[in-house]
Amino acid sequence: MQAHLPVLALVLAIFQIVDSVACVTLPQIRAELDRLRCPPEVRRVLPWLKLTSGLGLIAGLWVPLIGVVVCLALVIYFVIALSFHQRVEDRWVRYLPATAMMLFAMVVMLVSFIPEV
Repeated sequence: MQAHLPVLALVLAIFQIVDSVACVTLPQIRAELDRLRCPPEVRRVLPWLKLTSGLGLIAGLWVPLIGVVVCLALVIYFVIALSFHQRVEDRWVRYLPATAMMLFAMVVMLVSFIPEV
C-alpha cells in the first residue's frame, strides 16, 4: 500500500460502502431524500455512486491518483448535496453532515493520496 495515511482513506471508504447499503435499506434515508426533493433518477444512482467511491478509495491505496480523483468526485458530490439543502431552505444545522464529509474527503485527499502522487 502506497498511501501516506491509509487509515483515513479506509475510514472514508468503509463509510461510503456502509452508506450505500443504508441508502437502499433505511426508511429514514428515504424520508430524508423525500424531504430534500431528490429526484427518482438521482436516487437510483446514489447507492452505486457511494459503493464505487468506497471501492475507488480502496483502489487508491495502491494507485494514489485514483484516490485523488475519487476524493475530488466526493467533494463535488457533497457540494451538490449542500445545494439540495439550500434548495429546501434548511436550517444551518442540516448542512453539517454534508459539510463535515466534504471536509473529510478533502483531508483524505491531502494526507492519504496527494503525498504519493
